[in-house]
Amino acid sequence: MSSLIPIDVIEDNVEVQITITNVLYKRIQALIFNGLPFKDMNHFLTTCKQITAGDMKTDPLAESLYTLLFISNLFEEGAKSQGKVVKKSYNTETKEVTVV
Repeated sequence: MSSLIPIDVIEDNVEVQITITNVLYKRIQALIFNGLPFKDMNHFLTTCKQITAGDMKTDPLAESLYTLLFISNLFEEGAKSQGKVVKKSYNTETKEVTVV
């Protein structure tokens, strides 16, 4: 029996164009805000500061958050460039969302 098995690999620095619905975007947002094990909002904000400072290599949680934020940003930029973003307002007191 051979010790070699076939695998598919995407090489570094390769651009791949795909079409994805916003369902995945919403799931990524849910992971960012509900799925990652942040102790509290302060922990979340501290992790965001680590990412901003580029100091995330030693913190797996920061790396995971960075990855999800990166993918989320790709969705947002793609939607903006295609004119698929609708401006809305969020009222922090009533928790209502309205179209601007």
